Amino acid sequence: MEIERQVAVADPTNLNTTDELRLALGVNCTLAYTTGDTHYTLKCILAPHIPHNEGSTRPILVTAPEGTSDAKYASGLLPVDWKPERQTSPIFNYPYARTREALQGLTKAGPPDACHGYKLRYVNPASGGAPIATMGTFMQLLPKGFATAPYRSTDGTIFSVVEGEGESVIGEETFRWKKRDHFVVPSWASVVHKAQGDSVLFSFSDRPVQEKLDLWREDRSGR
Repeated sequence: MEIERQVAVADPTNLNTTDELRLALGVNCTLAYTTGDTHYTLKCILAPHIPHNEGSTRPILVTAPEGTSDAKYASGLLPVDWKPERQTSPIFNYPYARTREALQGLTKAGPPDACHGYKLRYVNPASGGAPIATMGTFMQLLPKGFATAPYRSTDGTIFSVVEGEGESVIGEETFRWKKRDHFVVPSWASVVHKAQGDSVLFSFSDRPVQEKLDLWREDRSGR
């Protein structure tokens, strides 16, 4: 997805189209694509058994007591004779409170990574791989005032802002963001994240597929 040039506008009332408004606000992906891709990722994590394009408002039948998947698979242990029947994670959901606690604990373990801050990846406890075989999902914490070093990789990545505010320099364009905003870093585009306050970013990409095909590459200099 190409980075679109930001429209410089002094008065929002002068904007003629939603695309002009989108670019003026620093959103480099159309709302339809951003919303659709975000909803699809959440669907895959929370309800991977639902067929693609199935009605999203149809009730989901839960056939196990609440907490079953966490009790069986989320403690670093697995039932002794259990064998996975598919590549998707057996954990039904990944509570944000637990992820946030893990990120906070990571801050006490050492300094932030220069390119990512404090970043964790979601895993399938049965395999150690991605929860969804074709899609990697990540959460990262950027401390207040932290700016990442330039970074780029071959997987195009969609970001959703969970907490905080700041800006990301993608290529030569600067996009400001706040809670509930979404933005895209295209494949092999250099990115620098700058956090105004403590900020948490969720992201997902096709990195697992690229890694399996030996296509994934990264450049920690970002140039």
